Amino acid sequence: MAASSDKVIRLVPNTEQEAYTLRKICHQFKVDLWQPSSVSYVSEGTVTDVHIPQNGSRALLAFLQEAAIPHKILIEDLQNTLEKGSSLEAQRNRRSLSEYNYEVYHSLEEIQNWMHHLNNTHSGLIHMFSIGNSYEGRSLFVLKLGRRSRAYKRAVWIDCGIHAREWIGPAFCQWFVKE
Repeated sequence: MAASSDKVIRLVPNTEQEAYTLRKICHQFKVDLWQPSSVSYVSEGTVTDVHIPQNGSRALLAFLQEAAIPHKILIEDLQNTLEKGSSLEAQRNRRSLSEYNYEVYHSLEEIQNWMHHLNNTHSGLIHMFSIGNSYEGRSLFVLKLGRRSRAYKRAVWIDCGIHAREWIGPAFCQWFVKE
């Protein structure tokens, strides 16, 4: 049954007291706050989405019920939802990169495939290389745009995707490179 899996729960405190209780819950149950960006922004009327691991979901839901704090389960089984998303990603990867959709958010793997494709097909304008590794040991790839020359040229650095849940930055940079 999905009741024992990780969940995403939406709460909207109707009063300042509910907001205070919700801020305490975030610390007490060690939830992963999805929105707002900080527990300090939780206030009356603020849409608050939290990810709770399977080992804490029953206790949290019981607490919310007893405290009469309105809530809605947005994602009943987070793992299953992520696996479904991975299946869609695999379908997108099988398509040609010439059909690359710049109007959806892409995974790191899709973005890196796109970067490799550009590097291979536009080698006169695009140079892809690694500038090191992330904390998790992943290669940090960058694209250098422009015709290769030996002369010193000024450059502009555009950094995208430096935060864990940043989606619009990488999407903007992909659009920028495409244009």
